[in-house]
Amino acid sequence: MSRSEEGWMNLYEENAIEQNIVEEYTKAFDYYNLPSMGEVSQENRDFYLETSIEEGGNRENLAREHLASKNDNRQSEDFDESEVRDVDNRELINYIQDLEKGRMLPGLFSFKSSWDLLEQTAEIYEDAVDRDAEDYSEIMQDIVDIRDFEREIASEYESDENSDTEMDLMRIQRDIAEGGRVWTNAVRDTTDTFDQYIKEDLFGSMIGQIAEHDEDGSYGEEIVNKLEQYIDNHVEYNIEQHLTENVDGRITDIEQTIQTQNENIDTIIDEVGVLEGKITALDNLTEEVENFYGILDNHNNQLGIVTDSISDLEERLDNCDDHLDKLETGLYDHIDEEISELEEGINSNESDIEKLEGRVTANDTRIRSNRGDLTTTMSDVEELQSTVSALSGLEDRFDSLEGRVDLAEMDISDNGSRLDNYQNRLDGVEASVSDINDTLGTHEDRFEHLKENKNRRREKETKLAETDRKAIEEYKDQTQKLEEEMNKGLREIISDFF
Repeated sequence: MSRSEEGWMNLYEENAIEQNIVEEYTKAFDYYNLPSMGEVSQENRDFYLETSIEEGGNRENLAREHLASKNDNRQSEDFDESEVRDVDNRELINYIQDLEKGRMLPGLFSFKSSWDLLEQTAEIYEDAVDRDAEDYSEIMQDIVDIRDFEREIASEYESDENSDTEMDLMRIQRDIAEGGRVWTNAVRDTTDTFDQYIKEDLFGSMIGQIAEHDEDGSYGEEIVNKLEQYIDNHVEYNIEQHLTENVDGRITDIEQTIQTQNENIDTIIDEVGVLEGKITALDNLTEEVENFYGILDNHNNQLGIVTDSISDLEERLDNCDDHLDKLETGLYDHIDEEISELEEGINSNESDIEKLEGRVTANDTRIRSNRGDLTTTMSDVEELQSTVSALSGLEDRFDSLEGRVDLAEMDISDNGSRLDNYQNRLDGVEASVSDINDTLGTHEDRFEHLKENKNRRREKETKLAETDRKAIEEYKDQTQKLEEEMNKGLREIISDFF
């Protein structure tokens, strides 16, 4: 019952024994990127194992997997570069050769030698099936499955040297262990007849065939002894213990991975808490900025109120101007009468006139001096930068001016006043100027306080946006214009008095 290569493959595909395991083996051996034994020279093979990835080899990945295989509590990526460099090349080569020989499989042969052995076993067994197909058909199927499975592994093991598929060693060990399970199931399903046949008839026939190509028979003896040792050791299902230990190790690794992930989650939760604190601080800062906009709106409202008050005062000043014009005519007439009387007095008493002229001259000098002081004071007032305080000061000055205007109306309405009364008014002006000086002294103290406030405010203003600074500057410009208008009105009133 001779079968061709195509016939073996068809038989395998029809049964589809552990097809998913074969696919996993394909991925596993792609990772190592190693040529099969016997396909390349030992020199080229050593170069591939000893050379870095950058130079065309695969040493770093293999060294990490080797270290991971010796350390149950660490993964391949846990080892640093110095540990990878310290791996001896000969130790690394031995590790790879052990893998090739199926160290994780329940067998003692390399993939290629195991494949050859099973192929010879299948050929010998075909003759036995021809003699007694009914007794050995199930055994043959088991051997065919094993042979085809090993051939598939050997084929996929011859991978491209330039590929660099990422696959961790734990997956390799799992896949190899799965391969061992397939092997074990095949052996477990054999009958006592198959065991007897393998130990007596099959071994004898195999040794005979190997002897034709091996003069001293040492190679055949070694193969047979290893196969017999394997069957004796594993046919009692000892492989299950190995698989169980392997699974337990993988479960331990998974538990450690979960623990690490939980620790990472706790760290992320802490970072989220810090981030939430920063967001809360940002919300508070936003609330402060919004409050500042509210304060600025209040300032603007106050400015509007003051502007309305100024408009009312301007109307009152216009009315006062009309009234003053009327009173001015009467005042001039009264002054003319007084001058006439003075001329008569001058003619009668020149000495008294000289004294009066001296007093008038002295008063005029004092008034001019006070005007200079007043001008200086007005310049100082124009430098005030505080919006609320400046507006408050302006309101006080407006109140003072209203009182003075009322006083002027009362003084002008008194047409019976004489020149002495006029002199008294001049003295009253001097007293008013003195009061102004006192007020200016108070303003200077307030100005120093305002400058301190301004310095502190400047530190805060640097944090404002450009739009906010423009609003404040516009607010200050309006305040300065109001001050200039008030100063102008004050000067006009004072000039009218003098």
